[in-house]
Amino acid sequence: MDVATDAAAAYASSGYVVVWDGIVGPWFLDGVARRLGARGIGLSGCPTPISEVPGCLG
Repeated sequence: MDVATDAAAAYASSGYVVVWDGIVGPWFLDGVARRLGARGIGLSGCPTPISEVPGCLG
């Protein structure tokens, strides 16, 4: 999970909008958020199914 987080952070730090399309178990979220936060990158997301979440694209 650290490698995927670091890759996403590298793109985000370079000015790209990053969409992480995949499964991130809730037990990973704190670590991912901490790792991104250390680089000044925020974390937001829409859980699946998107159709059930107000404000998410879908």
